[in-house]
Amino acid sequence: MVYPNWKIKFYQDERGNSPVYKYIESLSVKERAKVFEFIAQLQEKGNKMPNPYAEKLTGEKDIWELRIKWRTNAYRVFYFFFEQKDIYLVNAFLKKTNKTPRAEIKKAKKRIKEIKERKKERFYDETKEWL
Repeated sequence: MVYPNWKIKFYQDERGNSPVYKYIESLSVKERAKVFEFIAQLQEKGNKMPNPYAEKLTGEKDIWELRIKWRTNAYRVFYFFFEQKDIYLVNAFLKKTNKTPRAEIKKAKKRIKEIKERKKERFYDETKEWL
């Protein structure tokens, strides 16, 4: 079944920098390709992205994680659904332990709150969209 495409948007700070995009760009060519492959799948499937590739974080209202394995590495991209068809990527990191670090969850929550506040005030520049 084909689902309508969602819009993938990268979180940007107040200066227009995207730490998520910057992190992904810092990976090796093969790792980066794998992450972008998963992001493309997320764009296509949205909230129908199957487990184990995507999963809502336990105990969190808005945070979902894209779960990417590359060799012995486990990458995570946190995202949330906003309005009708927007998916904001708010955090990306290499998961080194079985338990997700609270600092990474806290960072994602802060960025989600920031996006929602900016959207409410209509000041959010959405130039960093996934094409």
